Amino acid sequence: MATDSTNTLSDEVRAFLEAVSKTKPYRMIASGEMPSEAEVRLFEAIKCVPVSEQEMTKVRSWLNMEQAYFLVNFARRMAVYAARIGDVAILKRCVLGFVFDENLVEWRDILMDLSIVEDCAVRLGADLDTALKANLQFASDKRRETINGYCSRPPEMRGLKVMRIAVSGSGHELTYTRMPWA
Repeated sequence: MATDSTNTLSDEVRAFLEAVSKTKPYRMIASGEMPSEAEVRLFEAIKCVPVSEQEMTKVRSWLNMEQAYFLVNFARRMAVYAARIGDVAILKRCVLGFVFDENLVEWRDILMDLSIVEDCAVRLGADLDTALKANLQFASDKRRETINGYCSRPPEMRGLKVMRIAVSGSGHELTYTRMPWA
């Protein structure tokens, strides 16, 4: 599904958010059909429409907390999809979803999602730092600090086990599940 070349990135983000707000299971780590039509459309926009600080500022001006979580969910779900089909280019583009908001998403949730994206990157023969590098320029200072802080942790202080995320399956069956803290 191609994006309309006259649409701006903020238009495409708004259309994505309208579509996923009607889909409650979208909040889950990796459930349902992946990618959804809305995810494909936003991914195509990220791939084709120039990303600029001006567009990011425009999105941040109207983004609320629930929408910010949807964008981070997009990044995580598309990273899982990328790992499922073996396409690192998808992962490198979709991580833009981590930097749209102005710190509306709880930093601990960002760390958990980064552990999943990192696992996906490793499965694709990439590393998280490289995958995120091009998009960090658009992050708020606090989000950039959170992401860089995660990436600079020693291996024993980051990853799925530390974040209590269980992984099962491989290929098209790859799935992540949050484990209880108790």
